[in-house]
Parts: sequence; C-alpha cells; structure tokens
Amino acid sequence: MGKGKKDKGKKAAASAYVFTSAEVAYRPPALVKTGIVALDAMVGGGIPRGRFIELFGPYKGGKTALAYEIARAFQQAGGRGRWTDAEHAFDGYTFKRFGGDMKTLDFDDVTDTVEVYVHKTEAWTDLHAREDVPKIDVLDSIAQLATEHENETDMTKRNLDRAGQIYRGFRRLGGKLSRSGTSLLFINQVRDKVGVYFGSPETTPGGKGPEFFATMRLRVSQGTLKKGKKVRVFGAGGRQVGMHVVVRVEKNRLMPSEGITTELLYLFDTGFHPTHGVLRLLCEFGIIDERTKGSEDGKEIFVHKGVVIGDEEAFIDENPELVRSVWSKFRPENE
Repeated sequence: MGKGKKDKGKKAAASAYVFTSAEVAYRPPALVKTGIVALDAMVGGGIPRGRFIELFGPYKGGKTALAYEIARAFQQAGGRGRWTDAEHAFDGYTFKRFGGDMKTLDFDDVTDTVEVYVHKTEAWTDLHAREDVPKIDVLDSIAQLATEHENETDMTKRNLDRAGQIYRGFRRLGGKLSRSGTSLLFINQVRDKVGVYFGSPETTPGGKGPEFFATMRLRVSQGTLKKGKKVRVFGAGGRQVGMHVVVRVEKNRLMPSEGITTELLYLFDTGFHPTHGVLRLLCEFGIIDERTKGSEDGKEIFVHKGVVIGDEEAFIDENPELVRSVWSKFRPENE
C-alpha cells in the first residue's frame, strides 16, 4: 500500500470520531441537597449525581444513619434508590422515621460477592437509565463483600484478589453510573495496619480502588470539635437521645475542601439536625468568629460583625448568602 493510500486511511479513520469542545460538552454534575446545611456547604452544595461517594470511619460513628439521610434526600428530590444490605443491618423503621420511602427503595440482602453486586448494579442502572430523576445505589458495606473464588475455596486460604475484583468492578460501573446519573454511595470500615510505627496506621478494606474512584470521601465518627463538650446527648430521665458526629472531608473533586471538618448532631428519633454545625463551619472558613472567653460547660459562642449569635436557625434563615459563600467562589453555578 502506497503512502497516499495510508494517509487517506488515517484521515478516514479519524473522521469516524466526533470530537466536541470541552466548553460545549462539559456539564457539571447535578447536585442533590441532603437538607443537612453544614454537610451540603462543606462538600460544595450537595451530593453529586453519577459519581462514587464513600462514607468510612470506625464503628458506631453514624455512617449508616448518614446514608439513610442521603438516600432519603434523593427520594424527596423525586428520585429512587437501591440498598444492598451486605451487612444485614438495614433498619426500615429508622429509615422511615428519617423521612425515607420504602416504596421507592429497591432492597437487596442476598448479594454477598463483588461479582454478583457488579452484575446486579449494572442491571439496575440499565433498567432506570432513561429516567431523568436522581438515583442512588447504596452499598452497606464494601468490607462485607467476598469474591466468588473466596466462597468456593477453603476459608483458611487468604484471598489476594479481592481488591483487584473491586477495582475492576468499579471500573466497569463508572461509565454507566455517569451516563445514567446514578450515584453509588458505599460505606466502608477502617482497619489498622500491622507494624506501622510512623504516621497513621489506619486503612480501609477493598484496596486503593475505591479511594481512586470516589469523587467524595467523608470520614464519619463520634466526637466533638469543642474541648469539654459532651459527645452523647441526653434527654429527660437521663436517656440518651443522640450524639455528636464529626464529619471530615478526605477527598472532594467538586471543590478544594479536603481537611474541612464539621460537627453534626445525630438525634436517634428524627435523624441529623438540619442546621447544627453550620456556625462552626462558617467559623472555620473565617466568615464568622468564635468568642473563647466567657464560654462555660463547653458552650460555643459565635459572633458576626460584633454581635453574638443567639438563635442558630434564625441566623441561617436571615443570612443564607453566608452559607452559599462557602462554595460559591469555587462553584458559582450552584448559587
């Protein structure tokens, strides 16, 4: 074949591809607000559609409860969800108390391997791909999924390919989730590496794949950001009615908020308080100030323009632009 024919062949092959300007083709991911104002603000306005989201942290930290809230938010935005209960720990009564709808939640407590989960997720995504509504797939948890090889062999033999299977599965799902606008929220646990003497020994099951694919990684744990403040919340009769939860952004591709930490209030009967933690977040961004003197019993005193903020909810209602200012300079389209 002559040089001229080769050049024509290359041009013909190139013409088969259609390239579009990024300015025309790119669309920022649509966001779904959770209704937890501090959480929405710290991640860039809400939970993105069509992306991987990871909630991880120690046990009893509030990860599953926060997943209930996010799934409820997708439903209330007119969407639907799917819950893969590999942990066999789903509580429908709690989900409904938080405002969730069991009728628009597809439930699966049979899946126990990575391969089956990937195939079912592909099928569920294809089934609802044409529905232009928010969709979320929750996996609780990635640490609980085994592999087909692990189930077929002696349990005393170590399985070295589990992380690879998870990586390959997420790689297959990424394109379909993005095109259909389906968010995949997976809960993960934490482990301690053996023999680590310098730095943090903390790691998460599933290998590095979930960390790479996740658009957003949130570390969820019990705790407070104020020294002397009690973690547990008690009601009448000394009964515990809730606890404080610390959420830290470990990764975020929507805005540069890595390392930002806020404190949420988790009430067992109703879910996460919608406005708790907003003032602390605004203080961390330097939008308002905290008064250190005169604070007693761990009580936080915040000041805006020299005036002490008394009612947190009223202040947020009267100054919504302050909350928007947390992310608006990075994502003005979300205002």
